[in-house]
Amino acid sequence: MQLDRETTLGAANGAVEALAALTYEAQMPPVFAQIWEQRRTTAAVIAGFANPEQAVNGMKRSVTSAVGRLDQTLGQSRDRIATAMADLPRAVGGSVATAGLSAPSSDRADQIRKLASAAAGIKNEVYRIGHGKYPSW
Repeated sequence: MQLDRETTLGAANGAVEALAALTYEAQMPPVFAQIWEQRRTTAAVIAGFANPEQAVNGMKRSVTSAVGRLDQTLGQSRDRIATAMADLPRAVGGSVATAGLSAPSSDRADQIRKLASAAAGIKNEVYRIGHGKYPSW
């Protein structure tokens, strides 16, 4: 069995025109207009979330980048603290000599050692925060 192309297209076009007229009539009542707008809004929302994988990957890149920048900043801070702590005994000794004072007393030296120890603990904590583990040095 074979269909006549022109007869089939004519019937299809007639059906489409009849449906278009029905649709026009149906769109006139306000209730239908509201339903139509709600469906369009729903379709737009669905299209906006059509690919959640892309949204998650974008978020992953942003978080990874932010964590990398944080790690770099913490590393720089750790290095500055380490440099300052290494220079502390020389700086304290130099300021005592410059002021014309005698060497620090044993109490003062004890306080400096405690301060240096506390600073080393801070340095280790900063390293742990930046790297997720304590340093092995």
